[in-house]
Amino acid sequence: NYYPHIDLFSGEVFSSDIGFECVEKIIEYMNPYQRLVIATNMSFIFDDDKIKRVEQLKNKAETKMCNLILSASVDGKFMEENRPLRNGKKRDDIYYDKLFRFCKKHGIGFHPMVCNSNINKWKDNFLWFINMLEKHEMDRYFLYLLEVRNNDWNIEQTKEYVRFIEFLFDWVWKD
Repeated sequence: NYYPHIDLFSGEVFSSDIGFECVEKIIEYMNPYQRLVIATNMSFIFDDDKIKRVEQLKNKAETKMCNLILSASVDGKFMEENRPLRNGKKRDDIYYDKLFRFCKKHGIGFHPMVCNSNINKWKDNFLWFINMLEKHEMDRYFLYLLEVRNNDWNIEQTKEYVRFIEFLFDWVWKD
């Protein structure tokens, strides 16, 4: 009688049929009020058929009184070069508007990864996220920044990260 919540971290579980089949099977065996959380890079947004399949999975979970929660692991417009998609597709303004509409519709938040690469662009990237949330009439709590704590930060990148954190404090205080 133990029904744990389940978290899947895969990069993009919805990139292949087997990923969809696995999620469908998990939902099939879930109990009411059980939760399945999937961190996803949201590349399925490029494909309308995959969007429909994801929405069908969400509906199937809701029908069982379960919760399928997606978390958008998308770093933002100014960080595209940090995590390019393997399929070679580019996230452009059209993609991002479609992504934000989907996330608003389904109550999906964003968890971009703040890493040492291009840390100097994070002030602009953060403001871009805020503008996109406002444009799509989403609350700011849909944005949750995650710091990448690997060992390849150099002194200058670390200093820039500190400047970014100070910028965030100032922005929140003034806002």
